Amino acid sequence: MAHTHVSALTITRRAAGAIAAHHFVDIGGHQAGADAQVVGVAMADAEPGDDVPVLAIGQITMTAGAAIAAGDAVVSDANGLPVPKGAASNVIGLALNAANPGEPVTILIR
Repeated sequence: MAHTHVSALTITRRAAGAIAAHHFVDIGGHQAGADAQVVGVAMADAEPGDDVPVLAIGQITMTAGAAIAAGDAVVSDANGLPVPKGAASNVIGLALNAANPGEPVTILIR
């Protein structure tokens, strides 16, 4: 799958743990867990201590962690992937297209 992005703001975070590219990054510099406070999406793989570019505002194609409908507010799942908000509270963005688990979904990060 081609991961495309449009960045309005990219920040640098120090990785506190291993982070996979195109996964959510939490406020502490870890790959985000379920309903974590997310600062953005890692633009590259990172090991602990690495500086990793993080898309904080923009649009990015990620892999859906669950079935998502266009227009769904999304949060991080336990693996740092986008899933519908449901009862969670830490919304990171909006799905711009529908996707099944494992399929590409474009997320507006805001």
